[in-house]
Amino acid sequence: PLNGQAAGVYVVFGRFDSNWRPSAAAPSSGRRIIKQIWALPEPAYSTFNPTGTDPGFALLNSDGTFSVNIDVAPSTTITAGNYGIFVYPGSGAVNAANEFERRVSFPTDPEISVSKTTDLNPAGETLTVTAKGIDPTGNLGTRPPLNGQAAGVYVVFGRFDSNWRPSAA
Repeated sequence: PLNGQAAGVYVVFGRFDSNWRPSAAAPSSGRRIIKQIWALPEPAYSTFNPTGTDPGFALLNSDGTFSVNIDVAPSTTITAGNYGIFVYPGSGAVNAANEFERRVSFPTDPEISVSKTTDLNPAGETLTVTAKGIDPTGNLGTRPPLNGQAAGVYVVFGRFDSNWRPSAA
């Protein structure tokens, strides 16, 4: 809609392929948009957002600056590509100097890794246990001194029955 006019930039939260840039002739199918805001210079901004209240538009100032708030959350339907905030020219314009990406990530399902799980020294050795995605406030204690408070998690080495999980009781 802005053929031959200053078209601003799209500010996008989405999942994009590694090769996403319009200046590299990447197909638009590699840009899966979850949320988009169009930052436009005047007079286009006032044309598309005459009341200045549409959150889908932002003013691109004459000095090249803009500021937007963009709500982000993992997509339940888009599974391909890398999450990120992407900025690129609007209205079909191509300009590599205005293509930017900043990757973002979300916690995944909790998981642990153990530095070594086989061929352990029978005399003993030290293992490193690393965890990610554990909610630090997700486990409330049921007895003093942490009754009703965040109680963390146990890291235990031992022999357990196959039905060992307290949540399985």
